[in-house]
Amino acid sequence: MQKYTVILHSIGKERVLAKSHGFEITLGAKSGDPSYGFNAAETLLAAFGTCLMTNLNSISRQMHLQIEEVEIQVEGIRLENPPRISRINYTVKVKSSEPEEKLNKLLELCNKYGTVTNTLLFGTETSGNIVKI
Repeated sequence: MQKYTVILHSIGKERVLAKSHGFEITLGAKSGDPSYGFNAAETLLAAFGTCLMTNLNSISRQMHLQIEEVEIQVEGIRLENPPRISRINYTVKVKSSEPEEKLNKLLELCNKYGTVTNTLLFGTETSGNIVKI
């Protein structure tokens, strides 16, 4: 079992600094204002796309596929009550001379072995509490 930990700090009321294993990213935390950076929903979509990209790179090497270039577009559909991403649509564009059936198998394996893709597919148990500091 592997454990992931991310520590988040508020930067004023508009931004969040997320840190993990020596890296950090600044995210937007002001609802409805995209000028402060990726919001939580966009961060979720980026994590989904990054999971696909990571697996695509790794699995294509294992399958000895020649992939020259990759672009992944991820779109989330948000519902309001309760607010949530109800659907994720994505398109993987690859520049490759590989046959289509091998590329389809690659995508199938990327989804099968992705931590984030499986989390979204199968759901996850969450728990939390609040502590005064």
